[in-house]
Amino acid sequence: MGLSVSAIRMSTLEIVTPRSTEILVAVECLKAGQKACTADSSGNIGSGSKGKNNFGTRNVGDDNIGNSNVGTANWGDANKGKGNRCFNSVGDRKVVNDCNLLQLRKNARTLAAPKDGFNNITCVVTTGRYVPFYIQCSLFSSNLTGLGRVYENQPSDTTTTISFKGRDSKLSAAYSFGSAMIFVGGLYIHEATPLALLNPSPPPLGPSPPPPIFGNIDGSVTKNGNDFSFSLKFVDNPPEGVNYAFFSAAGGLVLASTQAYQSHLMTWTKTLTSATTALASYAQAVAYRSDVGTSSTLTLRWES
Repeated sequence: MGLSVSAIRMSTLEIVTPRSTEILVAVECLKAGQKACTADSSGNIGSGSKGKNNFGTRNVGDDNIGNSNVGTANWGDANKGKGNRCFNSVGDRKVVNDCNLLQLRKNARTLAAPKDGFNNITCVVTTGRYVPFYIQCSLFSSNLTGLGRVYENQPSDTTTTISFKGRDSKLSAAYSFGSAMIFVGGLYIHEATPLALLNPSPPPLGPSPPPPIFGNIDGSVTKNGNDFSFSLKFVDNPPEGVNYAFFSAAGGLVLASTQAYQSHLMTWTKTLTSATTALASYAQAVAYRSDVGTSSTLTLRWES
């Protein structure tokens, strides 16, 4: 293609040299003897897409590559808008990659096939007085890491049932909480509500786990319109990064993201859409390092 592109080793985030990596836009993995998917009359390759020239599953729109995108020319999963190059992005981009390396590594791990046992999880969302445009159910661990998500595009009723099929039982064991995000009018989030676990696992036997390796972290957040400026301070044990999320007043996770470690005093600004800002009531942050553990959860509130 006339480009010299470096590869990134996802386990260490190191750049692989020499720069001789070929670019692959999309790959279809087949069993021996299995025939490749062919495009339908609208040019879609994959299942469940609505629109034209999509590659993947459950896309709504045109020219998307990936899964559960809503909009036009998105690459990745669960993007909403136009020209996004990442995961769970919302808005219109000028066709640039807005993923950092930690996000790429996180989502690459999400795509790994589970090896030890499977189980199914069912998410039921009842909106009562209206039929939503789009529903996303997501599962998270206690350190705000996503464990899995499932979507329903343009449901036809006020009660929607979505299944997480064949989830790795190890991921399910790490489950701490879930959230349902409900959209109306296309890309506008309308509600975010916590999921109630109806058949919880029995509590683990033995003593309580030791306290988090990082202990407590200090920080603050200020709000200016749709901009949220974070400031976190670390004295010892610098982390790899920080997982953080915005929550609604009802306790539903509205948006989750990751910020790579910068220095002992980390500052960054996250800009939300107006609809997301209207729902966000507080934020939480957790520092992590893969070889040692995580910090305690820091809850952050801003003045309205």
